[in-house]
Amino acid sequence: MTSVMSAQHTMENTPRPSQHLAEPLSLRTVAAALGCNASYFSARFKKETGQTLSEFILQERMRLAADLLLNTRLQVQTVAQYCGFLDVNYFSRSFRQTTGCSPSEYRKTSRALQV
Repeated sequence: MTSVMSAQHTMENTPRPSQHLAEPLSLRTVAAALGCNASYFSARFKKETGQTLSEFILQERMRLAADLLLNTRLQVQTVAQYCGFLDVNYFSRSFRQTTGCSPSEYRKTSRALQV
């Protein structure tokens, strides 16, 4: 029972990938930060969440981007950087694939709906 409680305590106190979205994140870096094997972490993450770590990171980055686009006046390039994208064009393509519109269109349309 002590080892289960210890493992649970470790997981609860481990920084979540979503707290580091502006940083370059990879399976290896996250697994290393948790002190476990990348293959083990990958399988466990998929089993627990139903998605790969890469899918999760992209989903969280897009969520953060949508929030920043709606609630700040940051330029799209700055939003991209805050969300961990070094290339604004790749960010825009990823955002369009996720939401169906460009970051600028999303901001304009969503703000119009809020009024």
